[in-house]
Amino acid sequence: MISNQMKKLYLCRHGKTAWNLERRIQGLTDIELNHEGRTQANKLAKFLKKQINGPVKLLSSPLMRATQTASPIAEALDTTLEVDDRLIEINTGEFTGCRLDDLQNDQRWQLHLKDPWHEGYGIGGESSESVHNRMMALLNELMQQNDDRD
Repeated sequence: MISNQMKKLYLCRHGKTAWNLERRIQGLTDIELNHEGRTQANKLAKFLKKQINGPVKLLSSPLMRATQTASPIAEALDTTLEVDDRLIEINTGEFTGCRLDDLQNDQRWQLHLKDPWHEGYGIGGESSESVHNRMMALLNELMQQNDDRD
């Protein structure tokens, strides 16, 4: 039976990685959580267990940092973790691995900052418009499902 209540959407960012500390652009690089990130994931799982009272559908990016964040949540909420490729991080192309501090005077980076919607992340990168399109497709699909889980 489907309830008439609106579904709730909880968005969680992955915990910290070594590259977060170095202020590196991660993009699609598959980096694991560091110790602090694992601690953050466990704290988030405990917090969500107190906040969420009903059944949930738990989705994650396929990247390790995301699944390592979502796994303790799945355990705490007694649910299955599902991976959806549409949730993957934006492809940061040529800027992947670069330190933000080193890009301040980079003209290509400045172009990206001026118009991330269309310009995207330079050579090999993805635009914000592309990310928006795949996220909206996922959200629309979730809302159309005959499923009363948040």
